[in-house]
Amino acid sequence: MDTRSRNNLAPAHLTLRQLSCFVTVAEEQHFRRAAARLHISQPPLTQRIQDLERDLGVQLFTRTGNRIELTEAGRLILAEAKATLAQADRLQAMALRMRQGEAGTFRVSVGCSASLIQSLREAIDAFRRDHPHIVFDQVQTTCRSALEELKQGKIDACVLSMRTRRSRAFIEWSSPGTG
Repeated sequence: MDTRSRNNLAPAHLTLRQLSCFVTVAEEQHFRRAAARLHISQPPLTQRIQDLERDLGVQLFTRTGNRIELTEAGRLILAEAKATLAQADRLQAMALRMRQGEAGTFRVSVGCSASLIQSLREAIDAFRRDHPHIVFDQVQTTCRSALEELKQGKIDACVLSMRTRRSRAFIEWSSPGTG
């Protein structure tokens, strides 16, 4: 890259596709094989790498005929590109877990007597073991407040306990739409 090109750079708008193409070319050390692995033709791949080099203002590869090698800048950027792609994969996996209800925040208001606290703690611990990607946000409150927060959608569920004359203590689980 000449000095004029480096000094007149527009802000780079990198895409995951550009980074993926760069990583694949770096791993294959050959444009044609990289293009085949990416299921695209070679000219668009070459153009993407040239665009990436222009956007970054550095040369990523030295080219000698059909042979290519990473430059020093290419080696450094390769490590960051791989880390960025791995982070993007983790982000997609987290989004999938959230769509499937396996991640997120579960807000629970608890209004129960001391006699049920140990059982509730055990149930929460089991929930956390079974659903490690869900944050369990628990708030101690009164029964009346818990029911009101549930109706208003401020919490996802409430756990209440009541003692009746005919039965021993029990836990009633209620969430929006279930009563």
